[in-house]
Amino acid sequence: SSTSEWNSVHVVEVTSDRDNNVQDGTSDCNVTRATYKLISNIYLSMASTSSAKTKICGSISKEKERTFPYNADEHNVGHLVNIGKMIEDMELDIRSSIEPLYLSKAKEIATSELFGEAVDEADMTPGRLHTMMLNQAVLARASLDKK
Repeated sequence: SSTSEWNSVHVVEVTSDRDNNVQDGTSDCNVTRATYKLISNIYLSMASTSSAKTKICGSISKEKERTFPYNADEHNVGHLVNIGKMIEDMELDIRSSIEPLYLSKAKEIATSELFGEAVDEADMTPGRLHTMMLNQAVLARASLDKK
């Protein structure tokens, strides 16, 4: 079995531009613009609890800055909506960028643990995988017969 963790830390700096109010087309109130600077750190780890204990860990940091309009109210709900959207977009972006590499490396390590050798993913056709599994089973059976 294995365990995986995704831990993220997000830091947001908000700068309101009170001089740059925009007329909202839906009402008579002014909509204020704010610039949001988001710094995200993602820590990712995967551990195998099989006989050959393996752990893959990594981290990535990204920074984005965007300007959004928001309705200024006493509870700053407009800020929360904008910040929430930025965090969701950032985590999706980071996941999309690391998923192919991380899953590819995890598959390579799992195959290596299973067969005791490094295998190039390009060579891992269904037929080759089947042959390797049969070879592994025959070797395991042979070692049982020797005992």
